[in-house]
Amino acid sequence: MLSTSDRRRLPTGETQWHRRLPAFLVLLSVVLLASLPVRAFAELRIGTALIPAGPLWDFSDSLLVFPPNGDLGWIIVLANDGDWSSKQFPEFWVTNSPAVIAFAPQDSTYEELTTAPSDSSQYSSIRALFDGGVYVVRTQEMHYAKLRVTCLACVPGGVLIEYAYQDDGSRILVSPVPVRRITWGQVKSLYKTR
Repeated sequence: MLSTSDRRRLPTGETQWHRRLPAFLVLLSVVLLASLPVRAFAELRIGTALIPAGPLWDFSDSLLVFPPNGDLGWIIVLANDGDWSSKQFPEFWVTNSPAVIAFAPQDSTYEELTTAPSDSSQYSSIRALFDGGVYVVRTQEMHYAKLRVTCLACVPGGVLIEYAYQDDGSRILVSPVPVRRITWGQVKSLYKTR
């Protein structure tokens, strides 16, 4: 440790180093944080599921559960007064309140569907189930998922779906485009002539 008489002999800038240290540490932390890769805080979960009649699909846990839990299930309606010979038994998606389901906007395929509809009048607790149909579900947690029926009759008593679930509550239903940070020196090197 320097005595008071030794401090007087040092140049003025050298006695103040401890006062500049916090500013240097803040600058260093900003530089280090800027060099970290950008990452999304939300995750888009993509998968397939086979939903049998009875249990419900829970998008947040990506598994089958029994009521009163779960978001989405399906039922067959006996609409022909018990006439089993007609083989016309329509299937419907049903949701577990407060979850709701909507058809995808017209002329929108599964791949083109990037955001969930914001119009709440499009959502309902029941929708007709079609092979190849594209739907948007608002889950019990108020998160959004899109799904496509990939196979309605290929598995007896089951519906095969492909889905994408956004766990942050936003309406965005596609993976974000990765953004790479670039420094000014990297930009200048692109235009450097040799």
